[in-house]
Amino acid sequence: MEFRTTYGGYSLKAGFMQLRVGEPFGQMYGYGYEGTWKTSEAAEAAAFGQLPGDPKYTDVNQDKRINSSDIMIMGNAIPDFIFGWSNRVSYNNFELTLLIQGSKGNDIFNQGRIRLENIVEGTSIRLLDRWTENNQDTDVPAFIDAVTRQNAGLENRVSLGSDGGRLQRYVEDGSYVRLKNVTLGYSVPSSLINRIKVTKLRVYVSGTNLITLTKYTGYDPEVSAYNRNDAQIGVDLSNYPTAKTITFGIDVTF
Repeated sequence: MEFRTTYGGYSLKAGFMQLRVGEPFGQMYGYGYEGTWKTSEAAEAAAFGQLPGDPKYTDVNQDKRINSSDIMIMGNAIPDFIFGWSNRVSYNNFELTLLIQGSKGNDIFNQGRIRLENIVEGTSIRLLDRWTENNQDTDVPAFIDAVTRQNAGLENRVSLGSDGGRLQRYVEDGSYVRLKNVTLGYSVPSSLINRIKVTKLRVYVSGTNLITLTKYTGYDPEVSAYNRNDAQIGVDLSNYPTAKTITFGIDVTF
């Protein structure tokens, strides 16, 4: 079973989940990405018809070509485990409740980066870290014009076609820890509220999604762009991030 969508000119069926007999649930399939070719690797890059600064793909079958035969497992969207911890602490008339949740070991295919990091129309700040002779330790390819390629006289042996967005480059660690909810309340002593004929008066402040710890570079690691079934989780495409909110309230009982 596989799923296909088109984004940024690329058909991304393997950027999503695929269900294959004998393989774990949640696998992502695409092209391995090993960064960019360095000037010291010019001869090796030329064997693929590439120049220093071009993307360096994983040659799975080692035939000096990059094509559909080199598609590999590039991630898994299913967490190794998910966790949560809730607690309630009371002291005198104060009460603090909180909920912490998170996941560990899941990958996210950050599909939005395909267009944002495109050298033609991209606006991502990552493009400022593109390959240059003085900046070769980067996974952002160089801007190489057609004339330079023509003058190099190389035979291009990289053929990704419309599947060029199915790259391990856009797979990120989606593990996170989040302070999902915290509420601090104070119940006013009855000796102070009996005079106004109130049985109970409680004031509180509550926060949701206040703190998130993650290495994921998208807006929200708790994301899923396609929710028709469990075989499409782990893709981030222009999802509206989970809102961070603070609420003040008063509970009154007469």
